[in-house]
Amino acid sequence: IDALEVVCDKLPAAEREVKIDQFSQTLLVDGAPFFPVGLYWLHADMLRQARRLRFNSGDYYYKLRGEEVAVLMDAAAEEEMQILLELSEFARLKPEPDYQAIAAVVERYRQHPALLAWYLVDEPDETRMDPVAAETIYGLIRELDPYHPVYLVNNRPHTYAAYAAASDILAVDVYPVPRYPITRVRDYVAQARWTSLERKPVWLVAQAFGGVEHWPRAPTAAELRNMTYQGLIRGARGIFFYRYCREEDRHIQPPELWREVQALAAEMSELSPVLVQPDHAAKRSGGASVEVAVREYQSDYYVFAVNVEMVSRRLDMRLDGLPPISQVRSLYGAAEATLGPSRLSAVLEPLGTAVYRLETAGI
Repeated sequence: IDALEVVCDKLPAAEREVKIDQFSQTLLVDGAPFFPVGLYWLHADMLRQARRLRFNSGDYYYKLRGEEVAVLMDAAAEEEMQILLELSEFARLKPEPDYQAIAAVVERYRQHPALLAWYLVDEPDETRMDPVAAETIYGLIRELDPYHPVYLVNNRPHTYAAYAAASDILAVDVYPVPRYPITRVRDYVAQARWTSLERKPVWLVAQAFGGVEHWPRAPTAAELRNMTYQGLIRGARGIFFYRYCREEDRHIQPPELWREVQALAAEMSELSPVLVQPDHAAKRSGGASVEVAVREYQSDYYVFAVNVEMVSRRLDMRLDGLPPISQVRSLYGAAEATLGPSRLSAVLEPLGTAVYRLETAGI
């Protein structure tokens, strides 16, 4: 009926490879599916604790220089953590990127076991990065290291298309609390996926701070959880939390918020075999103000639900197209669900989230 021709370059295998599954937009680290759960502003002395808390990746946000980066990378390899290696310092707020320095960094670390992706630049439009220069940097990286993807963070949806050709992974940093509707998260993630025609993975950088600069207060634990699940349901293939705070920065990340970051990291670690699965083919409706997503794993179906309103809402989801379901189990979230004829129902509290496992009837 139809045909599609794709031109590919077949490269020899490398000792270290990070790829992207084009069907699910999931990362493949040395051939194994990988769902990134990360923290910004990491240092080498934080990595052991971060790994213990179930984080598997991180970024240092161009706060480290020179051999400090080498120390972090080597420590990350020992802890089996994956790092976004920053190139921003060579391009941010500069009239011309330092291509020679970028090439030297890529050549030094391209086979490092802790390298997850190259962090081309953060918020390019805000830092006056010319889209042509961004694409030139991207081309240089791809020439020197075709075995790792290039990552870029953009906080301005109207510029997604301008920088789309300069990365393999588009991350969106959406920090709506408290000035904007919390639904900006789902909208920005959805727009990023649409801009790339769903051919590139989109990751979410979630707001885990406040009380500084343009953000008069930090999100509550419920708001952070809601934003994270909005991202997951809209198809985010990685979640990074901005940011890790030392004791001197604790005022911008209250203890209850940090505890929720840790709880979410543990949940996503447990759910990672599900989160790396492609979106279920059927689009699902959860009812007014309730968004849902479905993933299949080992013959069971996992339903992710989020209520984006400040009032309780009913999850009312038809199960048409799924095989017979024998029972439903509530995995995360306080809302117990009931299973009726071809229907899943539950009441989600204000800003509530839930994950359910629908167990098939043994067929």
